[in-house]
Amino acid sequence: MIKKYILLPLLLIAATFIYAQPQRKVLLTLKKGEILYYAEYASNMRINGHKFTCILNDTLNDKKIFIHNGERKVTASEIYAYNINPDDFNKCVFEYYNNIKGTDKQQHYLSLYGVNYGPYEGIDYYYETDKCDDYTGQSNINYALPHEFRFTLMGEDYFHYEDGSILDAKETRYEYQSPNKQHEIHIDHSKRFVTLDDRRFIIPIPMDGNCSKYDPRVCLFDDGTCFYEQTCEMTPGIKTFQFFITPTAIKQLIVGKEYYDFDKHQVLPYKKDADYSGSIDYMLWPYERLGWDYKNHELVTTYNFTLQDKSKRHLFIANWKYDYVLIDGKKYGKHCPIDAFYDEDTNAFAWTTIEGNEIVLYTFDLN
Repeated sequence: MIKKYILLPLLLIAATFIYAQPQRKVLLTLKKGEILYYAEYASNMRINGHKFTCILNDTLNDKKIFIHNGERKVTASEIYAYNINPDDFNKCVFEYYNNIKGTDKQQHYLSLYGVNYGPYEGIDYYYETDKCDDYTGQSNINYALPHEFRFTLMGEDYFHYEDGSILDAKETRYEYQSPNKQHEIHIDHSKRFVTLDDRRFIIPIPMDGNCSKYDPRVCLFDDGTCFYEQTCEMTPGIKTFQFFITPTAIKQLIVGKEYYDFDKHQVLPYKKDADYSGSIDYMLWPYERLGWDYKNHELVTTYNFTLQDKSKRHLFIANWKYDYVLIDGKKYGKHCPIDAFYDEDTNAFAWTTIEGNEIVLYTFDLN
């Protein structure tokens, strides 16, 4: 009887130990000459379905490869990813170009939420993830107009507007229509008056402001309201004015005190330390993971992660100087992860490693 009681706890301990081991899943097998290009491009992942995105560098052919859930979607001379979505490739935002053989020129392309633009000789695109600028305290109209950009063809610059209209970059657009075609706004050439549907408004910009060199930025909504931005040369300096126009009134936004929330369609109080990130994924750029290796006296890419679950009872730690991870003080794995995250849907820690020619996802169930 004594032996049986001794064996039972040992069996329970053994079973618990086996259950607590992380699950290993190979996400991608790299081909000869392929390496992970910017490890943070593998950051947007989901445990369910093992969904992930990354960009590879084909060192043999000097090409970059956009990988989405194991599929090689785009191959180009260079790829710049602005927004990556592992659930839907058509929700990704990225720019890429191909070198034209025998010349020093390129063909540039832009992919915005499933809409592809190009080829162009050049693209000037700014992707905004915050609804409000922390530095200026003003609303970011680029957040609401992701399809607006400049491009070059045959040496000439053009501007692509949110509704698909294209104008010579030297021209000014004076008329806009809401997406549902029910509302229109007309801008006077002086840039000091606007007519929203059949109502005329004065744009309250100081008379000493010279707006001739700057085109207005306009976001006209389906409900007939409008966000309006105008930059002017002042004495001294340059100043940007922002307004919210309704069918009955125009309101100038007070910098540092209020801003326009493009998601909620409201003028809200501005708070300096608030989080103004919108519903757009933010990617960690390379310089944010650089650290100094004091032993070898060089700048290196560092990977340091500290995670907790929603109960705050479990702790995940990884450091680029160690070839394993710690979960609740116990060692797991034989590699430092290039990325790690807590998945609330499955209540699990997950981390990604590069092992030989494989990109591997480990999952540690906390249930």
